[in-house]
Amino acid sequence: MSGVDITQTDAIGVETVEVVLSEYGCDLSRFPTEKHFVSHVTLAPHVLQSGGKPTEKKRNKVRWGQPYVNQGAAAYENRYPQRRITSLMPKAKELGYQLTPAPA
Repeated sequence: MSGVDITQTDAIGVETVEVVLSEYGCDLSRFPTEKHFVSHVTLAPHVLQSGGKPTEKKRNKVRWGQPYVNQGAAAYENRYPQRRITSLMPKAKELGYQLTPAPA
């Protein structure tokens, strides 16, 4: 009905999609961006501000109408070791150590 299978997104079930479609319909063009929609539905997290300006700016590159692609657990498991190494490097350097890979 909406052009894409919204239920492919993790944590969004058929019931949630039914509620959103029944409340807003299929045409969400009245919202200029996805941020406007999320703000209207009050799903947006609290924005940290200092002096009336957001303290952290992140751009969301997700665009309307594109199908959600779940990369699966295997992709996560492949990225996990490198992320751990990347996070350990500054800690080791702070303590005066240098990480080197062990021979296989």
